[in-house]
Amino acid sequence: ETILRDGYSKNAFHQGYRFANQDIIEDLPYGRSMRSMVILLSRYGLLDPVIRAAHNNPVLRSALLDAVSAHAPYKQVWRKSLSPNVIRAVLYKMANL
Repeated sequence: ETILRDGYSKNAFHQGYRFANQDIIEDLPYGRSMRSMVILLSRYGLLDPVIRAAHNNPVLRSALLDAVSAHAPYKQVWRKSLSPNVIRAVLYKMANL
């Protein structure tokens, strides 16, 4: 679409690509931070309590599904994940390892 509309120069592609994918570009920092958080949780054995908490917490379960399926932007996944209800559920599962 970019080539047909704007031509095939480097500048035309850059401008067309940025415009067409602005929502993805704006969500990249949230995706990168999500990846870093998962790596950190995994490294310290704290990912299992998150998974266990998701069994009984539909908001967390939805956030995890959205994170791996791209059904929602990472910004929205963060918002769901940081709700007080989700944090409380995860902390409860961490305390009951």
